Amino acid sequence: MSDFKERLQVEHDELREKVERLRVFITGKKFAEVDSFQQGLLIVQLSCMTTYLSVLGMRLNNLN
Repeated sequence: MSDFKERLQVEHDELREKVERLRVFITGKKFAEVDSFQQGLLIVQLSCMTTYLSVLGMRLNNLN
């Protein structure tokens, strides 16, 4: 695997973990303790991160 592809895979894997942790937080009890403005921003952040994760996956698939 090329150095570039390895770095891309690491980035994808790390982002996938962050997406999962944020998803767990948003669906958990502690999320209700966050003010509504921050809740909205976290939901938008999750959406953006999910889109980014999808793009990284497409790039990796294209390299295979």
